Amino acid sequence: MANTKSPFFLTVVDLISNTIVDQIPLPSNPEQPRFNPIDGMIYQTIPDDGTIATGGPNDSVLRINPTKSGAAAIVGKLAPPAGCAVRGIDIDPLTNTAIVGCALSAAQFQLDLSSGAVLNTFPGVTGTDTLYFNPNLRRWYTASSNNTNSGVLCPSTADTPPVFPVVGVFAAHTSPNNVATIVGADCSGRNGHGIGVDPIHNNVYVGARQFPANPNSTATNSPGVLVLHDPAPLAQGEVEEADAPMRPFGNFRTRGTVHFAAHNARAKLNHVPSGSNILLNVTTTVGNELVKCTRDAKPTDHISCEGTLLGEPLIGGVTLLGVGGTPIASGRIVVGDAE
Repeated sequence: MANTKSPFFLTVVDLISNTIVDQIPLPSNPEQPRFNPIDGMIYQTIPDDGTIATGGPNDSVLRINPTKSGAAAIVGKLAPPAGCAVRGIDIDPLTNTAIVGCALSAAQFQLDLSSGAVLNTFPGVTGTDTLYFNPNLRRWYTASSNNTNSGVLCPSTADTPPVFPVVGVFAAHTSPNNVATIVGADCSGRNGHGIGVDPIHNNVYVGARQFPANPNSTATNSPGVLVLHDPAPLAQGEVEEADAPMRPFGNFRTRGTVHFAAHNARAKLNHVPSGSNILLNVTTTVGNELVKCTRDAKPTDHISCEGTLLGEPLIGGVTLLGVGGTPIASGRIVVGDAE
């Protein structure tokens, strides 16, 4: 959780014990944090609104290591294109890239989370606040209520200056070079800057103060929640069997394989260090899902994990094992039996 009034900080909550365990100080008012299952880091957008509302030198995406405490948890700072006042962010776990929203007239952009390189920009959709990624279709959706591009064929608002609220749609690709593309934009409503995505039915939800927007009045039409359905084909078909061979992080020695049979996940892993709250994160077609693991009686450095997933294991995605909140090992999900 991140607060938006000074002093700024990111609050770390232990969901097992339901307690606050840390507060990470931030340089400015935070926007949306996102967990990255590839590297186990949190990526937090930080706008430089206090200096330059339209994007300043301190606008950034912070890389935060949740295994560290306080200011030491901030281990990296990724820069947006000049002029972008950063807003929402979400991550595609197949490419380890994110689309980041920019306020006002700045283009949205795609960010390589490994290198920090900007892979693509999207000037066709601007004025974004929140956004989400749907792994079932491998598409991002942006709540771009302050879009300034008048070429989207959507009605403007009666604000001064007028804006053209839309939901931007962007597709993830693994080739060439993991560069995403813009699919298009659907008309949204006035003040439609909050968005939600249902990755099971592939619906997008946007709360709007006025729909449709009216260039002549803010008092006409109705407020409500817009429901948009994306009919795009699924990113992958049903998975009968898949495996994720686990490899250790750093100096850990954990090994083993996570096996998937349809929606069922099970694993036998060894050389797992001592500690409680052992959880296996799995990237699926509905997002990050958790499978609980238990320590074997003997030998005690062996664990067993088993659970039922809501979505299908995302082929090309990852499994990430954590003990007490520390990433221990990870594996790439592949079709069939990898053993």
